[in-house]
Amino acid sequence: ASNPNEKEALGKALQVSTDTKMRLGRMPTVSVNGAQYFIQKPLRPLFTYHKNSEGYWFNVTLPQSEDNKTRYRACGMLFGSSVTNRCKLDVSFSLPIFNHLVKGQEYHPTLEDLRNFDPVTAKTASNVKSMSAKKFEQLKEVENFEGNQDDYAEDMVYSVLVESVEWQVEALLE
Repeated sequence: ASNPNEKEALGKALQVSTDTKMRLGRMPTVSVNGAQYFIQKPLRPLFTYHKNSEGYWFNVTLPQSEDNKTRYRACGMLFGSSVTNRCKLDVSFSLPIFNHLVKGQEYHPTLEDLRNFDPVTAKTASNVKSMSAKKFEQLKEVENFEGNQDDYAEDMVYSVLVESVEWQVEALLE
């Protein structure tokens, strides 16, 4: 940087501002030192607020793509770095996310975990466990399920807290 203007430019702080409001005919923009750039493709959030658990949960509506996996990997690195460097992240995640992070493949959620996360679905699972044998047989036929009522309830728990977010957890833990 032998040019005096370059030295001055290097000494100035990088000023970044964003305008993410969608206006008629305008895309969201990012301004860097006065130059305006358009955001071609707005990103969908990786985590969404889950009201019942009063915390953030994986965005189960995100399509599985290499871009989204890369974004989850970056979050995993950020989480790991914050622990390593003893830095606090002020984000309220749902308890099952921490269980996935701490226990990894060893995380086996229970009906109680589901009750804390999604009481409505947990109530349905509990109702299946207390369903009459005749009604359960009908349910098994409709859903082509092999097993007993306890197995069915466990499958519900596993489906909500593990299967529905399998690729997100895998990418987060890489």
